[in-house]
Amino acid sequence: MTFKKMNITIFAGVVFTVAISSAPPARAATTIWAVTQGGVYKSIDSGATWQQTPVTVSNPLLKGSDPQTPVGAAIALDPQQPSTVYFVGRMLGSSGWGFYRSTDNGKTWTSTFLIGIPIAYPSS
Repeated sequence: MTFKKMNITIFAGVVFTVAISSAPPARAATTIWAVTQGGVYKSIDSGATWQQTPVTVSNPLLKGSDPQTPVGAAIALDPQQPSTVYFVGRMLGSSGWGFYRSTDNGKTWTSTFLIGIPIAYPSS
């Protein structure tokens, strides 16, 4: 795998972490997930284009002023099931941190409120 610098202006704010799934066929596009201070983004074409992934929250402890825009701290993929995505974050306008999981490539999400677990953004 090689990396190249990309000037992507669609991200809202700082990109905190990325997760990259390895595609089995050598010529298949790689799916890349990015969690930012303004949402979760996904690219299904190795980073050529990006789409913001809405995250709907029903837990009243996690809802903020914008319950579909997460501010993420970390994101990861299940290595055995790449369609399963995890991230830790909060919704804009909320002080409640949650653990979020999608088993269908970000179409639907479940969340768990994190109590008593200190969360910090990655340092530079």
